[in-house]
Amino acid sequence: MGSLAFEDAGEKDSKIIAVPIEEHLRTIKAKSYRRFKEEYVKAKLIVELWFLNYKERSIVEFNSWRDKETAKTEIEKWQISK
Repeated sequence: MGSLAFEDAGEKDSKIIAVPIEEHLRTIKAKSYRRFKEEYVKAKLIVELWFLNYKERSIVEFNSWRDKETAKTEIEKWQISK
């Protein structure tokens, strides 16, 4: 798991990237963000390009890839307290 940091129309925006826990469902076989970053450079670029271009009218700026801990923090930020 990892995340991408963007600025979308002047606001910070994060996208969480994860793979299924069940190995047989994975297209990408990386078991960590580090391995994904090192072994799937072209896939990383495709993901970046997708998020830079999926909104036709919005101006999106890519800032950086972030690690698993940053992704977890981002997920926790949006969880609803019970």
